[in-house]
Amino acid sequence: MLFATVSVPISDWWGGSHAIRRKQIAYQQAQDQLADNAQLLTIRMQNAWNSVVESQQQLAIARRSIEQSEENLRLHRDYYRAGTCKMSNLLEAQLLYQQSCDKHTDAYADLQNKILELG
Repeated sequence: MLFATVSVPISDWWGGSHAIRRKQIAYQQAQDQLADNAQLLTIRMQNAWNSVVESQQQLAIARRSIEQSEENLRLHRDYYRAGTCKMSNLLEAQLLYQQSCDKHTDAYADLQNKILELG
């Protein structure tokens, strides 16, 4: 009669399969994180682009406001010269013109900032 014993450490098999499983889980987590970061980047880029478009629209509105206030100021100058309006009306028209110029400057600066954020 011949007896032979084979000693196979089960703990190594057990540990190896767990190590592989841990690596697979870590890999999947890294893949998920990559996908999340890509989506966040896309959202940030879209938000930045939307801000630029909105700033361009605000600038266009400010330009139209300047045009309208220029015409209003011209009319009030003519009315004042003709003696049909008061100095306070002319000064108010000048104030409105200056305010619309200031808004245009602010809108332009905001647009440039948004373009820098996008870039």
